[in-house]
Amino acid sequence: MAENISSKLSTDVSISFTGNAGPNPMEGKEVGEVFISIFYEGKTETIKYISDKKERNEIINDFVEQGINLLNKKFNN
Repeated sequence: MAENISSKLSTDVSISFTGNAGPNPMEGKEVGEVFISIFYEGKTETIKYISDKKERNEIINDFVEQGINLLNKKFNN
């Protein structure tokens, strides 16, 4: 997804999220499980993250925060 976003929008960097923010398990994914992908310099890096939050909005905010942290690590090293 991150590669497609970059291609469609002609960007150098893109980020995508997929997973389950709840409230119920679905498609074999537990609530709070997400995969975050960053596309940069022709490469995609994907991490699996499990949120310990309980409410859907808290889980979504946690995913976004983790994505921002990944981007910060990538560009501030």
